[in-house]
Amino acid sequence: MRRPKCWIVAGCFVACAAAGPLAGCSAASTETHEIKTQTSLPVCPPSAPTRADDGDVISAEGAAPTLEQAIEQARAELVRGLETQVQARNEGIAELHDEVVHNEFTTHVSSWASRTLSACETTRRCRQDGLVHATVRCDRRTPLDREVGLASPKLAAALPRDAIILVVPGTDQDGWITALGEHVAQLFLARMDNAALHGAKFAQPSRWEPAKVRDVARENNATHFLRIQHRSLGPDLVEVQASLLDVATDLAVPGSNVLLQAHLLPEQAGLMAVRGPLFPQKGVQDLAGSQHGKAELAVSQAIIAAGSEVRVKFKLQDDSYVLLLDLYEDGRIASLVPGPLAPAHKFARGIWHLGDQKLIACPLPGHVTTRENIKLIAASEAFWAGIVPDTEDGVVLEPGRSGTIAALVVAAEKWRASGKPMAEVTIPYTVDGRRESKNCPAWGQ
Repeated sequence: MRRPKCWIVAGCFVACAAAGPLAGCSAASTETHEIKTQTSLPVCPPSAPTRADDGDVISAEGAAPTLEQAIEQARAELVRGLETQVQARNEGIAELHDEVVHNEFTTHVSSWASRTLSACETTRRCRQDGLVHATVRCDRRTPLDREVGLASPKLAAALPRDAIILVVPGTDQDGWITALGEHVAQLFLARMDNAALHGAKFAQPSRWEPAKVRDVARENNATHFLRIQHRSLGPDLVEVQASLLDVATDLAVPGSNVLLQAHLLPEQAGLMAVRGPLFPQKGVQDLAGSQHGKAELAVSQAIIAAGSEVRVKFKLQDDSYVLLLDLYEDGRIASLVPGPLAPAHKFARGIWHLGDQKLIACPLPGHVTTRENIKLIAASEAFWAGIVPDTEDGVVLEPGRSGTIAALVVAAEKWRASGKPMAEVTIPYTVDGRRESKNCPAWGQ
């Protein structure tokens, strides 16, 4: 009779067969494996920690008849703890949007939490009271979490003294609010809140519409925005930009602009999809925040009474084509040149005064106060031709993925990157509408 061959296989001590497929494990062989496993392990020391979390590393202990079961039990405990933390961190999403969006997001949490526990190792194996005890130690942060953690101190160090920070909805590169943008914003908020310097505070309104971001800023006395945006660099690679913007000027606080890249876990890829409405001010902030080259710009007053004339003065270093824009706080843009202040043409170097009762300050309908920006772009060529029409009355550009503002932002970025002559400057002004004016026919609507 031929002697059987034996193999060591998972779940059994040995499996034997004379030929052909392996035989199934018998109860006796399984029992032998468990006894051997337990008797080969040391006795557990007293007072061993069962769970610990130092922020970056989390550990838990499992106890079961076998080592494999003990490890699985410990991992399950880690997943439950991480799920609780993630749910708590993102509980505001339902308030920002709606319950359906919130429920869609929470479906990702369990599998995402399970995959988050990367680089796990079993640091302790022992036996006690007939059970095998195993301590599992894991890195509790995803690559994205870790990169945000590394970037947060730089952002926190740039916080101005006694600043009140309003977290602007996180968006993709087109200005649409995404679950990933919201998640990254909350990660930065949690890390920076712990590291806030000089009495800086974060304003977190319970519910608000993205289009009314400046109304919310006024209601919360916010001095700065925390703005998060991201773009895809590949199938699972994202680039995230975070910056602090001055509410009064839309300019970035010096030293506050951080850029990071991170790989997403498979369960996080779905968070790239649009989850919320458009953040209409993205294009306006992109344009307002860009200062480039040498040019000077001024308006008649920093605070202008409703119904009064707005006079604009600018100085050019070279003969240039000029694009002069009025950036509204609701995300729209009015073209002034070309438009009511001057047609499209090449301006000679020197100082120019524009106004002549052609530009009247009026708050947005339904607002008492409106904060706006005048934006000057001077270039050797009118790269905006075909995007901004040349009409005597001017045009109002609309935000959106396919809107003219997005096209203008892209065109400006390309021209900037080309290195061709260009100058940009932005100056804010406030329309004070506390007194009604007959020059503003849409008053209070």
